Amino acid sequence: MRALIVGGTGFVGRALAPALARAGHEVRVGTRAARSGAVVGGTLVRCDLDDEDSVRGALDGVELAYFLVHGLRRADFSSWETATAARFAHAARAAGVRRVVYLGGLEPAGGRSAHLESRLATGRALASTGLEVVELRAPVVIGAGGESWRLARDLAVRAPALLAPPWLAARQQPVALADVVAALVAAPRLPPGAHALIGPEEMSAREILRRTAVLAGHELRFLPVPAFSRRLAGRLAPLLTRAHVDVARALATGLGLDVVATQPGVFAHLPELPRTSFDQAVALALHEDRVAAAPALYEALLRVLLPARRTG
Repeated sequence: MRALIVGGTGFVGRALAPALARAGHEVRVGTRAARSGAVVGGTLVRCDLDDEDSVRGALDGVELAYFLVHGLRRADFSSWETATAARFAHAARAAGVRRVVYLGGLEPAGGRSAHLESRLATGRALASTGLEVVELRAPVVIGAGGESWRLARDLAVRAPALLAPPWLAARQQPVALADVVAALVAAPRLPPGAHALIGPEEMSAREILRRTAVLAGHELRFLPVPAFSRRLAGRLAPLLTRAHVDVARALATGLGLDVVATQPGVFAHLPELPRTSFDQAVALALHEDRVAAAPALYEALLRVLLPARRTG
């Protein structure tokens, strides 16, 4: 089956392309940049969601499309995401695409999150044309290269202590990147509609940070405070993380919300899919972070030890 991954050069898309190829699909990796060529697991094609001609070209002959796009780095991300999803759905339906698989987010309880509300609205926009859509609703995804993971890791290891307002008790169900990829590959076997895609453990946001720090070999202390707004946390988070500023603000604001599944989810339909423990997922992400950082450190050392020769 010919599959298109929209947002295919992002965090999840880079892992999904080779997995789809191993499953026997012919994979197109959509990218906004005007370039073409081969990538691991597929072929690069131009798919700029603000350019309808490039979207139509990327969809030509495609039977299965994966929509992995978000606009958190844009000031108008919510309106852009929903408008883009609706346009893509119309184009996909016109191109004869059989099914769209969308990786979205869980619905929060007890508060509002512009990021998560936009994820849900994007799913509704994709389904608004009558196109067959499978929506996988995921919480925080644990994996090297992900903005959610980068935020959690940096908060856990880059400070000796963190303020701990009551809302850090909010419940989460973080899921491993490997499990997300396996579910995306299997998504054509799911019935249309929304399905929760969660990790095997439910824990508080504070526990996520504490266990991440322990696995990283860092001692993290929490300083209880009676009041500290989520909005203020969102403004301060970029000071501690290398995640993109706008993304860090949006994600940190959602830390204090209960984000747990209320429906059976993917694993009720496909119990054979892998379920990676939180500690295993974090240990792997930390290892991959170190591997990825090694070449950059090596290059930095070379620049110091072997400065460029000046001429003239």
